[in-house]
Amino acid sequence: MVERLTVVHLARLPLGTSYTRGGLRPKVVAVTLTAGSKVHVRDREVSLPRSALFLPLQGALEAGRLRVAPACPHAAELADELLQARGGPSGAESRGAGRHGDLLVVVSLALWWQGVARM
Repeated sequence: MVERLTVVHLARLPLGTSYTRGGLRPKVVAVTLTAGSKVHVRDREVSLPRSALFLPLQGALEAGRLRVAPACPHAAELADELLQARGGPSGAESRGAGRHGDLLVVVSLALWWQGVARM
């Protein structure tokens, strides 16, 4: 969960976890990351170019505005993912072999979605 530019909570759910657990379903938006150049939104489905996904995160990092709450679970893992990420020619992240990027992606999605919600 990201509130404004502060990461307040991160969770790693087990693979195969149902989206309908704990009333989560009404808040779920399906996002497909693509190599395209245009964002498409239809109902609760978004087709999002990877290059666009990371722009809000990159901007927040470069401006020194992204914060992580001291009690945020997985904060150290997020920091590691951020340190390991490198921008490619399209602005998408790349990681070394055996590196995870799930926390980096979920924070990027949250920041991107907040930008969309403000429009």
